[in-house]
Amino acid sequence: MAQCEARQLGYLFKLRRTKRARALVATLEASDATAWINAGQGWEAAEGELALDGWTRRRRVVALRRRLSQAQGPRAERRRRRKSREPRPLLALMGVPATLEVLDYEYQILVTSLPYGVAALAALYRDRGDAENPFDELKNQWGWSGFTSRKLRVCQISARLIALVYNWWSLYARLIDAHQHHEAITSRPRLLGGVARQQQHAGQRQLAVRLLHGEAPVLRAQIERAVNFLQQLLATAEQLGPAECWRRILRHIFPQEMNVCGPAPPALPAPAS
Repeated sequence: MAQCEARQLGYLFKLRRTKRARALVATLEASDATAWINAGQGWEAAEGELALDGWTRRRRVVALRRRLSQAQGPRAERRRRRKSREPRPLLALMGVPATLEVLDYEYQILVTSLPYGVAALAALYRDRGDAENPFDELKNQWGWSGFTSRKLRVCQISARLIALVYNWWSLYARLIDAHQHHEAITSRPRLLGGVARQQQHAGQRQLAVRLLHGEAPVLRAQIERAVNFLQQLLATAEQLGPAECWRRILRHIFPQEMNVCGPAPPALPAPAS
C-alpha cells in the first residue's frame, strides 16, 4: 500500500479480521445507527480510520455488514448454523452488548485510498468479486488447474477446451434458469441427475427424461420453456445466419443486458405546407 501511495495509485483491499479490525467494527456498532448507510444488495457500510502493525500511517477503512438472513448460498447457511450454536461473546468482550441484531451480521473490512463514497466502494469490491468468481469456478469445479504438461501448446489447448465447455454449460444453465447463475457444483446435479429413454414412433425419435432431483417439478417447467424456445428458433433458423441465431439466444438468456438501447432519435420536423 505504501508503494501504491508513493506512485499515486488507488487501491482497494480486503483486510483480515484482526484484533484491531474487530475493535473498529465494535466501535462502529456502538456508534450512532446513522453511521451505517445502505450500500446495495443488503449490505450496509460505515467509514473509519485504522492503523495496523507494520503500517506507516493511519488509513481509510470501510466496514461492510449484512444480515445473515439475507445472505445466500451454502457458505451463508453454514455460517448461520454455526452462529446458532455458538455463544459468540466476541463483541461482548470488546465492551459492546451482545444483542441478537449485532450477532446476526456478517462483516467485511476494506482499506482504500480511493476518494469515492462508501456505497461506491462497496459496489466496486462486489464487481471485483464477480469478476474473480468465474476463475475460481473454472479452477476448482472444472479442472482448469488439474492438468500439467511440459508443452505449452498442450496446456493452451486444454485450457481453451475447458473454458469453451464452461461457457457452453453456463449458457445452457442460464437458458434453464435465467434469473440466477448456478455454479457447476450445483447445476450439474440439478440438470444431469436424470434417466433418459429414447422412443421411436412413426419415423420420429423422442427422448423422455425422468428427473431425479428434488427440484424436479420446478426444473420440468423451466426445461419445457427452454425446449419451446429452441424449437421456435430451429423453425426459423434456416432464414437466419449463425450470428443472428446467437444474438437471439443471448437476448433470450440476458434480456436486460442485450436489450439496452440508447435514447430515442429526435423527431423529424414536420413537412412544410
